[in-house]
Amino acid sequence: MNFQNQGIFTRGSQLFAHKLRMFGQGSINVFTIGLGLSIFWIICRLYQKVCLSSLYYFTIERYVQLKLAIGEHFYDIDQIGIKFYSLRFKKWMHLNAQDFLHEFYTGQHGFKIQQLLEFLINSALLESLVVFAIGVIISIVFFTAQGKKTIIKAKIRGADFVRSRNLAKMLKSAKKASKICFGDLLLVKNSERLHILITGTTGTGKTNMLNELLPQIRLHKDRAIIVDTTGAFTDRFFDPKCDKLLNPLEKNSEQWLPWNDCFEAKAPVVSTIIARSLCNRICGSSSLSILVLPVPVVPVIRMCSLSLFFTNGKPPKQIFEAFLALFSILDRHLHSTKSAPLILALIIVFLP
Repeated sequence: MNFQNQGIFTRGSQLFAHKLRMFGQGSINVFTIGLGLSIFWIICRLYQKVCLSSLYYFTIERYVQLKLAIGEHFYDIDQIGIKFYSLRFKKWMHLNAQDFLHEFYTGQHGFKIQQLLEFLINSALLESLVVFAIGVIISIVFFTAQGKKTIIKAKIRGADFVRSRNLAKMLKSAKKASKICFGDLLLVKNSERLHILITGTTGTGKTNMLNELLPQIRLHKDRAIIVDTTGAFTDRFFDPKCDKLLNPLEKNSEQWLPWNDCFEAKAPVVSTIIARSLCNRICGSSSLSILVLPVPVVPVIRMCSLSLFFTNGKPPKQIFEAFLALFSILDRHLHSTKSAPLILALIIVFLP
């Protein structure tokens, strides 16, 4: 057993021993509660069956029986007497031992003692076991509830995992339920336009979630921007009556290009911004000083984009083809240089 496995074994054994100790303490508490309830129940039942005066005379009866058992060896039974304090007459009295026993068993005190003995023999044990079981069950339920409450109180911050049905009830009761949902999972109201990350491996249902989301957006007359690299969403959801398609190679594409936002007074400035954004998309940085370029890339792309500004009257497909043609000019300038892959990457970015 190596050091790592030994540490895992030690940790596991300590946790197991700790759980056993905690279980033992809990079992002792449960047993104590059950036993306490049983004793309390027996005391209450004894109080119903017999009073203190009957127990007082029963104690004297036991003493008389002991005195007769010993005294008969030395005296005549008729000569054995007993002196006691009478609760009825409230004075000390002297009676023959046999007369006391006769009055005790023929009176109410003897009858109550007889009922008590029958209860102890016949039903006391069964009743105590039933009360003990009830006490154990109640204590287990109580300790379990206290444990759950302690866990809830111990939490300081953070999220909880709840079932979608419980979440829906919570949101509806708080009036924070959104009209947008994924299956039976409701979103929080006014959070629809926040960032939502849908992640998972292949086949986990990411596309199905989007297929369920888009019709709801359309139903509530909201708008969405879809970057459809495969064309699957376009084929399924595109409606030429209300949707705008920005793909110069599609016949239903809008007559729009990024350079349409340029106007003649600021065309050089805006075209430079567009040129830099195209380079940033490939290089990941606004600084191109790390590249070894025989000719400046940004000014050439600026020249290409600025020239496209004056060709907005043409269909988008022709403008797109002209854009790629102008890139081919830049490719000839950078042929067989370290910057040649940059132009190839730019062309790949704009291919549908």
